[in-house]
Amino acid sequence: MNATPKRLPPPLPATAAELRRLRKRPLKPKRSVAYHEAGHAVAALLHDVLDHVEIGPFGGGHAACRESPNDWVHAIITLAGPVAEARFSRRQARNILIGQDDGDGSDYAQARAVLHGDAIQIGRLIGETKLLVAEHWPTIEAVAEALLRRRQMCEAEVWVIAREVAR
Repeated sequence: MNATPKRLPPPLPATAAELRRLRKRPLKPKRSVAYHEAGHAVAALLHDVLDHVEIGPFGGGHAACRESPNDWVHAIITLAGPVAEARFSRRQARNILIGQDDGDGSDYAQARAVLHGDAIQIGRLIGETKLLVAEHWPTIEAVAEALLRRRQMCEAEVWVIAREVAR
């Protein structure tokens, strides 16, 4: 299975009914989205596959990779977003990962699919991802705050921030 960590933005709604449905959907606070996407971006940067990261003006966002990493790295990058969001919001990572406590669970489901549902591997993956996020938390914070100001950054801009934090 050649999985890719790229996530496409949702398609534009085609009908007035779809617009009404979208307006009723609760949006994540922008700051939580920024930390979530910064987690993806820093993990992808550390594995040398980040292309760009962005957040939308009203919630939502994505971090795109320029190439497909192996399954394990793909799964780490995928889970780094919700793990960073959980750390920022001080909620249980488990609740965000499996879709409880208003997290959408899609990153967890994607990582689980990449690892073919192997519970032992998923447990190891979550532990490794939590360590990565903890070790690089100052960089994730700095990238998230920059995302709130800029809304989008390319790999080079994220590298500049990472180097500044490392000093």
